[in-house]
Amino acid sequence: MKALAFYALLPFLYLTSLLPFRLLYLLSDVMYVVVFRLVGYRRRVVEQNLRRAFPRKTEAEIAALVRAYYHFLCDVVLETIKGLTISERSLKKRLPFSDLSEVHAHWQAGRRIVFILGHWGCWELGGLSISVHAPQQADIIYRPLSNPYFDRLMKHLRSRLGNRLIPMKQIMRFLITHQQEPTITIFAADQTPPPQHAHWMWFLNQETGVFPGADKISKKFDMPVFYMRVRKLRRGYYQIDAELLASHPRKLPEGEISKRFMRKLEADIQQQPANWLWSHKRWKHQRPPQALWVDERPPAPIVDKPVDKV
Repeated sequence: MKALAFYALLPFLYLTSLLPFRLLYLLSDVMYVVVFRLVGYRRRVVEQNLRRAFPRKTEAEIAALVRAYYHFLCDVVLETIKGLTISERSLKKRLPFSDLSEVHAHWQAGRRIVFILGHWGCWELGGLSISVHAPQQADIIYRPLSNPYFDRLMKHLRSRLGNRLIPMKQIMRFLITHQQEPTITIFAADQTPPPQHAHWMWFLNQETGVFPGADKISKKFDMPVFYMRVRKLRRGYYQIDAELLASHPRKLPEGEISKRFMRKLEADIQQQPANWLWSHKRWKHQRPPQALWVDERPPAPIVDKPVDKV
């Protein structure tokens, strides 16, 4: 059944990717009506996440954010599909880097670099565009999808212009094997990790677990870490910033990179709140008693309470 669903959908995906952006966004407007108005895809999850993250907003403001989010979600899904055939010229035009001088300084010194980003803005095309902007090899860390056919398609999309895809469980071995290469290692680090292994902190008004991988890897190899911001300017156009988080992570305490990254992401979400992945069940876990707390603000007392089922 997985193979049947994939091969039935594949021609549609490629035909969609060939549409010019103007028609792509007309399709997105139609998709919004279906996904939001008719199906209501994960609407309860979105509403609950937004209420928790922004408790001071009125119900009218939350409702407006929900609508804006579904417009964004439909756009970013179709922009990701566009990545199957988008040209290097179009990527450079629609997703330019603002300034890479500080990144180039580390490259010229022969250092390997970490880029860390969140699911804010158009993260898939942002990752794809690194291959056309950076002179060094870019390695994207990923978690394989459960459907092997769609997993293969996403690996093709992300690597078609030169990026390498490294499974998360293989990253340490890979970096040791390729330690002489001045590469860029790219982490998307804002989704839900196993709670017992996460770094924990306050984020968007609630206790949040953070994937520790970028923190641990950058410290072990003392790789400079840059926050990669894919900021939406207008429909179909983004600007990518690379902001230095740490030149020598080895000197920092455990969890400091996680904290700095999440602080930057939180500030960006506050500026453009509709452009984050609110339909993800981000806060489905509670902090375990022995978890590493990395925030300067104290955690809330751990109490037995039912986990929300959304």
